Amino acid sequence: MVQGHRPDLASLLLFVSDDPERVRERYQLQGASIHRISRLEGEGNISPANVDRAGQVAELHCSRRKGKTLVLIPVVAEVAAEGVKPVTRLLEVLYEVAVAQEGEVLVHLDPRKLTLAERRSLERSAHVVRVGKSRDLAPGTSKE
Repeated sequence: MVQGHRPDLASLLLFVSDDPERVRERYQLQGASIHRISRLEGEGNISPANVDRAGQVAELHCSRRKGKTLVLIPVVAEVAAEGVKPVTRLLEVLYEVAVAQEGEVLVHLDPRKLTLAERRSLERSAHVVRVGKSRDLAPGTSKE
């Protein structure tokens, strides 16, 4: 999230690899809709292979919220577990939903934990904003 800016938590839809309640408590995200990307059975869990289900969840969430909906996805764990192709497909589905609903998809990538090929594959369909020193910023972005 942008420092000093806290969006309406009800507008947030998160797909995470950790326990949703742990994420909710750790980052004080009461009111956010959080789903776990996991092969394990469980309420709110979505299989990484079932991108259509993730798209349905996102579409339902976006249709119920006014204003921009942010879909935040830390993908490093999913890439490690599933490979880059299923994760890329998941991001494509979520992006389609967000565009149709005037929302945004924000993806957390730690370039140190992805191979160059994985990073390039994920960045192909994204506008990359790098956080860090000004020389690390993508063209057309600013630190503000």
